[in-house]
Amino acid sequence: MSAKHDLGTLYAGVDVITGVLEKLGPEFLGAAVALADLESFDVWEIGYDQPIQLADIGSSSAIGFGVTNELPVMVPYDVPQEWAEAFVAAGWEGILYRTRFSLGLEPTGIAVFDQRGTHDEWASNRWGNAADQEIIDELEARGIEVIEPLSSTQLTFM
Repeated sequence: MSAKHDLGTLYAGVDVITGVLEKLGPEFLGAAVALADLESFDVWEIGYDQPIQLADIGSSSAIGFGVTNELPVMVPYDVPQEWAEAFVAAGWEGILYRTRFSLGLEPTGIAVFDQRGTHDEWASNRWGNAADQEIIDELEARGIEVIEPLSSTQLTFM
C-alpha cells in the first residue's frame, strides 16, 4: 500500500496446506522438501474479530472489473498495491483469490487489508508444526517428496 494509507496486508490460506505451500514457495514444486525445512516453522490459525467483506477475484464476473488471475502473483507489488487501495476505496476489506499453488476452481487464499503491524486482538492458535504427518501426507499426495537428509554415518567415503 502507498504511504498515504497506513494499511498492510495479511495473507492466509483457507486451509493448512495452502499456507504451507505458500510458505515453502515455488522452489519446492516438482522437487523434494527437506523435513528440516518443515520443522523450521509452525502453522497458526488466525481468528479475525469480525465478519470481513471480501471481493472474490476468482469469480468469473471479476473480469468485468479488469481483474485477472495474475493480480495476486504479480511482482513487483506496485500494481497489486494500487488494486488493494482501489478495493479499500470501494468498501472491500480484502480479497478471496486463487493462490499460485491453487490449481482447482475454488479460491484458497485470503488477503485482508487492515492497519499495519501486529494485531494482538486477533485470536490465534498454534495449529502445529509444518512437519506434522498430516501435512507431510498432503504434500506427498501432491507429488512433493519429503526427505530426511543423510547423516555422515549413512555415507561411505571413498
